Amino acid sequence: MISYPEEAELIAKMAGLICYSGEKVFEEIKEKASLKTDEYLEAIIKSGHLSILEHNVFVFYVSGISRVTSHQLVRKRIASFSQQSQRYVSAENFEYITPDEINKSTFGENI
Repeated sequence: MISYPEEAELIAKMAGLICYSGEKVFEEIKEKASLKTDEYLEAIIKSGHLSILEHNVFVFYVSGISRVTSHQLVRKRIASFSQQSQRYVSAENFEYITPDEINKSTFGENI
């Protein structure tokens, strides 16, 4: 993990309070958010209200996965991605995985 918000739980709780609280003033919501965060988040997540978790940003650096795997991740757009370009970055000496089935076959001997 490269970065994350230090107040991730507080941000999620504040998002939930904005949805369900009658409070109209941000400072009052922030004050309530500091109380019993764990219990509140557990209850609201169990209720299925997961959008409150989308207000936080966690940044990961992932390497050593296949291009197929990376394409499956970006295909559904469950997050924001920056991926190494195959157009602009040289593909010389790249790592690859040969499945055991191919290595065991006569075809695998020719690779």
